[in-house]
Amino acid sequence: MKTELVLMGMHLDVTLQTRHRRLVSMVYTGIAALIAGFWFIDRWRLTSVILMYVPILVNWLILGGYYSDANGIVKLFLSNDVRSRYLKNPLSAWSRLTEKTLPNVTDERLFSNDERELRRRDAAHWISYRYLGMGVIAAFFVAYLKNLLSNAWDSLHVPPAIFDTLIYGLLMAAFVLFFTLPQSILLWTEPDIEAEG
Repeated sequence: MKTELVLMGMHLDVTLQTRHRRLVSMVYTGIAALIAGFWFIDRWRLTSVILMYVPILVNWLILGGYYSDANGIVKLFLSNDVRSRYLKNPLSAWSRLTEKTLPNVTDERLFSNDERELRRRDAAHWISYRYLGMGVIAAFFVAYLKNLLSNAWDSLHVPPAIFDTLIYGLLMAAFVLFFTLPQSILLWTEPDIEAEG
């Protein structure tokens, strides 16, 4: 993990666990506020397209993990695979392009994940997708209740749009969490980072 985050020209020291946790809390608070604000704007009709790009931008700028040229804190999840493919044939066109776009691919210490990082990465993915599955199951359960008890809801004068909004909101939250939760778990559980040197 990086010890410093450069965000809009500001250098933020992220060596302490409390700062990791504060950053994760701020990210999810901002995303939740954005989702709620977009619901008030147009009930997620057109603004949901913008929401699809939010986790990509958050990962690229803050969290890291999935993008090779990212500014995020977490190292690239597939760095060992990229480096091993590069080392198989360093003269291939793919390897030359990789070296130009990822100049530190040749430095094993900076680019590759060690065994501890790999174990933590795999555990974070396992935990996050296990809980994420529960969110998808909840959306399915709401859809199931809507269809099963449609006559009962009509007699109670409950508009079906409420269920549709709830299902769509659950699926939107699951979409955001799918891309951001593993990195957030890593940042939340990472102890204080010792300064190098």
